[in-house]
Amino acid sequence: MSDREVNESGLIPINNRVVIRPDEVSDTTGESGLIWVPQLARERQQDQQTIGTIIAIGPNAFEADDPPRPEVGDKILYKRYSGFSSQHPETRVKYEAIKDGDIIGILTI
Repeated sequence: MSDREVNESGLIPINNRVVIRPDEVSDTTGESGLIWVPQLARERQQDQQTIGTIIAIGPNAFEADDPPRPEVGDKILYKRYSGFSSQHPETRVKYEAIKDGDIIGILTI
C-alpha cells in the first residue's frame, strides 16, 4: 500500500482510468460578472461541464498514445457523458473517473 500515491480525491485509479476534478461553474456571468445565475441553471451547467483538471492517472493510462501525454495538474477537455462521478465524503467536491480515451485534448489557455 505504500507505493500508492495519495491524492485529494481519495480515489486511486486503476488500469486506464484518470481521475479529474471538473471546473466549477460560476454563479455570475457577463463581462462585468453582475448577472446572477440561479442554482438550478448552475447545476445543469455543472452536469454538462467538459473541462477539468487531472488529479490522478492509472498505471496503464496513455500507454498507446504518442506524446504529448496529459499529466497530473493539466487542464483537459473531455467527453461529456463519460465515466463515473463521485463526491468526496468530507469536502463534497465532485470528481470523475474517466477512461484515458475520453480525453479530447490538453488545454493551454
